[in-house]
Amino acid sequence: MASLRKKISKHKCSQSHISAENIIHRSKLETMDLQIIKHNKLQYEDTEKIFRAAYFIAKNQRPFLDMPKLIDLQALN
Repeated sequence: MASLRKKISKHKCSQSHISAENIIHRSKLETMDLQIIKHNKLQYEDTEKIFRAAYFIAKNQRPFLDMPKLIDLQALN
């Protein structure tokens, strides 16, 4: 029984136990609502970039065939 208590005591100070506690703590802080808000913000930014490229093409009277090249350029930048 003493060896079991010793193993439990050692585990409490181990790196794996500390990282598991950190994961649990972070999961309490970052609720699903915050993750959804972050995801929606990223989608909005992507849509905004696409509309900027479409606006550039229309304003400069470029062919729509330039659109994929502009999207690739934005992805690289």
